[in-house]
Amino acid sequence: MALRRLLAVSDASMDEPDYRARISVAVSAGIEYALVGLESGADRTLDVPGLLLAQARLAAHRNVNLDILVRRCVAANSVLRDFLLEEFEKIDQPQRAHRIHILRVHDDLLDHLLARIGMEYHQEQQRRLLAPDKKRFERIRGRLEGKNTDLSDLGYELGTTHVGLIAVGKGAGGFVRQLASDFNRRSLITSPDELTVWAWLGGDRSIESHDVKEAASTRMSDDFVLSIGEPASGEAGWQKTHEQAKAALTVGLRREGGPICYADHLLLIAILQDELNAESLDRLFMVPLETARNGGADLRATLRAYFRAERNVSSTASRLKISRRTVSDRLNTVETLIGRPIRLHSAELEAALDLRDL
Repeated sequence: MALRRLLAVSDASMDEPDYRARISVAVSAGIEYALVGLESGADRTLDVPGLLLAQARLAAHRNVNLDILVRRCVAANSVLRDFLLEEFEKIDQPQRAHRIHILRVHDDLLDHLLARIGMEYHQEQQRRLLAPDKKRFERIRGRLEGKNTDLSDLGYELGTTHVGLIAVGKGAGGFVRQLASDFNRRSLITSPDELTVWAWLGGDRSIESHDVKEAASTRMSDDFVLSIGEPASGEAGWQKTHEQAKAALTVGLRREGGPICYADHLLLIAILQDELNAESLDRLFMVPLETARNGGADLRATLRAYFRAERNVSSTASRLKISRRTVSDRLNTVETLIGRPIRLHSAELEAALDLRDL
């Protein structure tokens, strides 16, 4: 609900999937900040989460108007205020002083949050004016957008074969340079913001995205998110593999684990880029399961195991250490609840499970 109300305050930045994904992560951090503050009775001394400050810096980099940023914070925060008012109604004659105190703490937390975000936004704008990589980034972005920007002095050949990467995390530039060295590839690297690196590994011979993924997995820490496009040739391929890495980042920012290859998550990426499809998929295939025992946890676990076992009931039973009969009963229950046969909707069910995991 908070994310939906926030996304209603729209501008051109919302068209970028990676930016939308980061907003959803920031919303979670903002809600946790408010709940911790309300629980402790904290006032303006409560530290604003780093994720929210990073989002303010990113907004400055993406030229998102500060007014838009403030309105989004207020919109998301209003959901929590509405929730508090609803909860007050459920309490038998809540003490007026207690209610006023809670709402005052809530409003103070919002004031402090907006002040810190505004300060971080303006500081980032000043840093951008001094950033030596800004002109380099603008040139590369211009070429990606189809402008005839000259990149010949950057030492990277657009006519070669490329794999596009996007890395998010402190030290991302050094991490990507080491990857390029591992594969003996030329690299083109630029940074749209302080935590994000756009990169391309280029060479005469193609390298598979899964080879890059495997090499990156041995070096990555939990501080990094890495998305990988598919190999492609020429300038059109240079643009395409970058767009694929951007699309894969929408999954990478939402899950823990190793690098994300675009080709491994095509269906999920497509769904995440369409809010209507994502909500409909969950409503049609996951929400009905919640009426079962344990909120449907056993049914979801059985479905995951069933798909990982390549739809083999015996292997599923072995994985879960339950009987074949129990597996069959649970799968029948799933079909009854969703009103559709699993065999005809396995792709949708797997995607819906993945969305729940995210």
